[in-house]
Amino acid sequence: MGSRVVILGVAAALLGVGFAGGWLARGQSRAREAARTAGALFEIELFTLSPTHQAHSTLCLLDGKHGQVIQDGQRYNRNSHVDFHHYAAGSFTAGVQGGENGQVIDLGDVSDLRGEYGGDPLRVLRWRDGRLFARGEAAVEPEDVGAPSKDDSVLAWVGEIFDIAALVKKGPIRKSAPVKAGHVYFVRITGARESPEIVGLLHVLDHDPGVSVKLRVALP
Repeated sequence: MGSRVVILGVAAALLGVGFAGGWLARGQSRAREAARTAGALFEIELFTLSPTHQAHSTLCLLDGKHGQVIQDGQRYNRNSHVDFHHYAAGSFTAGVQGGENGQVIDLGDVSDLRGEYGGDPLRVLRWRDGRLFARGEAAVEPEDVGAPSKDDSVLAWVGEIFDIAALVKKGPIRKSAPVKAGHVYFVRITGARESPEIVGLLHVLDHDPGVSVKLRVALP
């Protein structure tokens, strides 16, 4: 595998190796070619480890694909920003790669968010300068836009969902959150090699507890 680092052999994974903090040691070969486009949407299904799904338990927020691959009978880390079930049972966990810190925030049920912000939350929520905002679904967003002001009618901003700095002042934000069908999650990674900050939105379409979770993923 060239310069890539083997994380765990398939046999070890299936024997139930413990997953302590930072268990996904970074492979040196990263998904550098993946381009993040604000508003891009993906669908993916994550599974718990099994003989059928040996490398489908993590998500890369650079390209919306699985964070691991199997090659020559070994499991390698490609880029695993979000883990399903193994770090914390029945939960999403962010920041599982060495040197990274993660935060996962449950924003609530997609129907409630749609009613409150007037559109699909994965399409109307945007991340700007440490703040999550809702914007009109038909709004035009110039390339040079910064954090919107309250009177910014061009972007049709609906309002601020939260300011990450203000949340942190209230107490540490957990790196794990229980998976709930129909809920939308905000995920933030800091300390990644590719970027000082990587964020994503996860909408749980379906959840089979202890088995799998089907997601829509947005890059806000």
